[in-house]
Amino acid sequence: MRAAPLGSIASAITIASAITIASVLASGALRLYTVCMSDQKVIVLHGFKPEEALAAMRALKAALPSAGDAAFATTTETNLGWKVGELVAHVAEEHRLYRAMPKKA
Repeated sequence: MRAAPLGSIASAITIASAITIASVLASGALRLYTVCMSDQKVIVLHGFKPEEALAAMRALKAALPSAGDAAFATTTETNLGWKVGELVAHVAEEHRLYRAMPKKA
């Protein structure tokens, strides 16, 4: 299955529950996907060293005010086999739990 930008909520849910992260990466094109499965914005980074990923996250948050509340993830050997919707749901839930934790003084 070749990844394609999504148009409707129904197609977003169908594609997100069928296509894996690895398939998106294998499509050979960088695209922005709208996956209407969560109110949480999720940005997935692939192929970055940890320090590069941190710099990219900081740069995105500085350049895009709307990215300030986004959840970030990096690809792993494990999550490359996940469906896009699974990763979005997992990252969104982790982000929600993290934000609910009491802040250190």
